[in-house]
Amino acid sequence: MEVFPPPHEELLGWHVGVGTTRRVAEFATKWASLSGGECWAACSDEAMKIEGCCAADFLCSAASVAEYGATLIYPVDSHKLTHCTMAPRGEFIAQSIERPGHWQAQVAELVEVLLAAPEAADVGMIKRAREEASSWLEIGQQTNKPARLVIDYQASRHLWDRYVIDAHGVNLLTDYHLDNAHDLSDWTVEEVSPGRHLVSAKNLASWYSGGPTPYDVIQRARADFGKMILDWDTIQSHPGPYTNLNPNIIGR
Repeated sequence: MEVFPPPHEELLGWHVGVGTTRRVAEFATKWASLSGGECWAACSDEAMKIEGCCAADFLCSAASVAEYGATLIYPVDSHKLTHCTMAPRGEFIAQSIERPGHWQAQVAELVEVLLAAPEAADVGMIKRAREEASSWLEIGQQTNKPARLVIDYQASRHLWDRYVIDAHGVNLLTDYHLDNAHDLSDWTVEEVSPGRHLVSAKNLASWYSGGPTPYDVIQRARADFGKMILDWDTIQSHPGPYTNLNPNIIGR
């Protein structure tokens, strides 16, 4: 899930106000700890076991000073793990890793994350990913999307409140996203905060029940989202302070 205001001058670092940082850290600690187990914290490739009561303070301080963010991990056993990262550019990634067959509960857990502070979010989504992904670069792409687009999207921080990287089964979107959509009549659209909307596929099983999402489902969703999905032409016409406009980059 990607959240919160854009960075001011630098690409690395959390770049979120103190009040919102505290709110996110406290929510992340509460949400991740519901799985039980010991609390492990990681920052700058160093991991340590900490008391759960100290987890929010750790996230606040580490995310604010570490270039690559801070992570909380609550491993219960080999079948369950929760994982939260406050990453550069105001990215917040929450991950629920559980044995197969519990996808509905996992989606419900992650919807709770999307709705924790919708008014502060620029964009959010629920996506199946590899274990312990700590940024969008590690979450990966869906079918038939250039890997380079992930990097270009991360560098286009100023466009997150208007464009998405791709269509997903559950999305948190702004009014500006919806203005760029082609046709969302086949989606459930619920306003969850002024200017923020939870947009969900009516058949979530095709997205989250197991195995890759069928290509035809992704293609229909992309057609519905239309111009909301960021592409290279839009990046070129709306460059930001971190945009690399070199057309000869591999994968572009």
